[in-house]
Amino acid sequence: MKLLVLGGTRFSGHHLAVLARDRGHDVTLAHRGNATSPLDGVTHLIGDRDPNESDLLVRIAGQNYDAVIDMCGMVPRLVRVALDAVGD
Repeated sequence: MKLLVLGGTRFSGHHLAVLARDRGHDVTLAHRGNATSPLDGVTHLIGDRDPNESDLLVRIAGQNYDAVIDMCGMVPRLVRVALDAVGD
């Protein structure tokens, strides 16, 4: 399964990403690059999810992910723009 994890470098997101990677899933972590210990064996897309701050959402748009997990959607506006970028 091809998974996109928004956040995922700390706390429960990190454990989720490790579990998915260890089970053979293709994991992409989209994050700001502040991880204290970057996870090996996954794809890292560095940037801010706020479209005014970076092009991160442009880079995930049009990709075909089987599932998207949002570990850090704390502001409804940013959750909406992430959903719009990923699409169906």
